[in-house]
Amino acid sequence: MGEKKSMLRVGFSKTQMAFLAFMFLAISCATYATMGQYVQYYTLHDAAEYNKVYSKGEEQSVNQEMINEDMQLPVTDQEEQRQMAMKNTIRELLKDGIQEEDIQRIQKEISDKGEKTPEKIDEIITEITGMSRVYLMFYDAAKIRKGTLNEFREYVSDQVAERGHIPLVYKYVEFFLLYSMFAMIVYGTLRYKKYCDPYFTDNLTYRDQMTVSNLFLAEFLPILTFGAAALMLNSLFYLGSVGMDLRDLKTGLFFPLTILVQIFFVCSLCLFVNYITKKWLVSDVLVVLLIFYSNSSVQVSEVETSVPIKPLSILIRYDKPFFENFQKANWVANDLLLLVAGGAMLFGCSFLLKKQK
Repeated sequence: MGEKKSMLRVGFSKTQMAFLAFMFLAISCATYATMGQYVQYYTLHDAAEYNKVYSKGEEQSVNQEMINEDMQLPVTDQEEQRQMAMKNTIRELLKDGIQEEDIQRIQKEISDKGEKTPEKIDEIITEITGMSRVYLMFYDAAKIRKGTLNEFREYVSDQVAERGHIPLVYKYVEFFLLYSMFAMIVYGTLRYKKYCDPYFTDNLTYRDQMTVSNLFLAEFLPILTFGAAALMLNSLFYLGSVGMDLRDLKTGLFFPLTILVQIFFVCSLCLFVNYITKKWLVSDVLVVLLIFYSNSSVQVSEVETSVPIKPLSILIRYDKPFFENFQKANWVANDLLLLVAGGAMLFGCSFLLKKQK
């Protein structure tokens, strides 16, 4: 009997379809569990609902300040921000044993010098008390404040009138992409582990047909198809739940599809690394490291950090307060870089498979 040959299967097997359907359903459910609070920002209408969802069981009227931290409002008046920061700083200094005379001296020196910049005020406080960055910490925290339900309603109405429901799309993309990347660790292992097996790669039939297109159809098309369908259905669900308008359609329906770029890149990485190293654990470690790398923050000022899109980032983190998130810089350039890198690994794997004797 001749030696048994392995074959690259192009198409959708029932097992693969069932697994992909389950995987994207799980990702969608995890995303919804996280997104629930953001959807409620748009649908919070009366005091009873407000008390039930945000007041932790305590009775409040619509004109009382809210308790829940997720519903804070941005502070746009710098003088108000300075006053809030100074009030909290003084409270903290007194709690740490700083004398009232030193507090008065701090206030007098700030007033005499007319200092308004947070860095200069913090220098005065540090010089007198020896406690550094206390004011900067509270100044950063004072960018948001508590507000009443009526204030929050007005703020949300203004945001929707100005920007539609785009902030909701950004958070949806952030969490769907995050859970997708964790799922890809499992999928990459199960789907591309066979390329670690010399028996599979050594006995592939029709080696001259191991073109880039055939490899793409066999290994990438199924997950990208299911991913696109899941993303479109989720987009329609979220936008429909908050009453989307025409302004939301372009971003709401098509921007989430950029997640397919990250999925394509991770699939290419797992395929290429598994074939080169013959160790599936290596690709898993690389994906985990990329997740940590993409989620790492940088210091953008004395009092602020941010999570930018770095080269080959596989996550997009919208880390500002909900309604203050805007499109991240460099996301298009990074997507193009991921496409080029993923395509290069796919081409390289195809070339090596065809040349393998």
